[in-house]
Amino acid sequence: MEKFEKNKYSFSEDLPALFAVGETIDDARRKQINDIINELYDYKVLLKDLVVLEPSIKQRNIILNLALYITSNLEILEKFQKDKELPIKELRRTTFISKSFVERWNDYLIAYIVIFANPYYKLVQDYLRIMENGEIIEIEEVEEIEEANEVDSKVVSLEVEKKEETENEESKEEEADETLDKDTSSNFDNVISITRGIENKGMVLSVTKRSMYLLTSVGEFKKVKRDRDSGVGKEGFGTKKKSLKDFKIPIAIFIILIIAGVSVFYHQYKKIDSTILIKTTSQVKLDVNPFGRVIYIYSSTDRGKEMLNEVGGLNENFDEVLRNVLKYSKDNGMVPEGRIFVSITGDPIKYGMLEKTGRYIIDNKIELVINNAGTEHKLNEIMQKENS
Repeated sequence: MEKFEKNKYSFSEDLPALFAVGETIDDARRKQINDIINELYDYKVLLKDLVVLEPSIKQRNIILNLALYITSNLEILEKFQKDKELPIKELRRTTFISKSFVERWNDYLIAYIVIFANPYYKLVQDYLRIMENGEIIEIEEVEEIEEANEVDSKVVSLEVEKKEETENEESKEEEADETLDKDTSSNFDNVISITRGIENKGMVLSVTKRSMYLLTSVGEFKKVKRDRDSGVGKEGFGTKKKSLKDFKIPIAIFIILIIAGVSVFYHQYKKIDSTILIKTTSQVKLDVNPFGRVIYIYSSTDRGKEMLNEVGGLNENFDEVLRNVLKYSKDNGMVPEGRIFVSITGDPIKYGMLEKTGRYIIDNKIELVINNAGTEHKLNEIMQKENS
């Protein structure tokens, strides 16, 4: 069995893509693409899943070498085609590539294997710019397989250009893909159109109402906005369709701000600004936050607890709660000598905050004595002046 070489082949980012055009060639290429997509479906690989994956150029080169290694080994290839899944155990044993890497790029690897394993997909194979140890090659046939019909597949060399061999064998993802210059393509039949690729330029694999799926010359699967003039099998380009991944930083910042805002609000809401003691025949304690809401309410007596069960008041405005406690106390004979004392500690209440309570004590002739953090708050006098 051939020894696996991690850096034997690599995609070339510098060379122009060779794209044969013409009605006959376009039709043949379109049929090959449709057959590839149907074959990928048998392996449960869809274009919409491939475009979500974004392996770096180094990761794609490793995936490429794995794919070509598999297509050149009859035993592994047959197992793959029979089981319709990657033989991870065999790959781990023969290539020493980690299981996590193979599983992470499962769909990409399957797509490359499907494209390279069948000589029939030559027009798609030829679009990919691949170097072998620094020499540019066009994949006409990617493996040697001895079968009953004695198909002899070869890899032939078309062009030669020297490129520095990749020395870094780590599989860390690097997001350093270059954006290449754009050139024009010829529209004349039976002419080889040589164009320099741009970031989102490639062979059109599928077209929807608003989008196109591309295969670039460096082995990327991309989803871009639809170019009206492009169809399946032709060369097209467009602006990349934004996905959730493109907004992950703004979304993360937004979520952090929301969490921070909620945390600050929660802290402020639970902060005790004032404590109010209502001295009816059963004393009631209220803790009030900076927003004027009752966040704690308590009475130590049975009658007081019964009152609170009736009145409620938690998370309600303390003016309304105080009014309701006074009303319950009056209705149930809990006002000692027609006068109720209220003691406030912490931040004093501000003028105008006891409007409902004030109206109630005036209408029901209840004398309310308020010690407002050390200062007497003459609510009865204030309300009488306002009503006069």
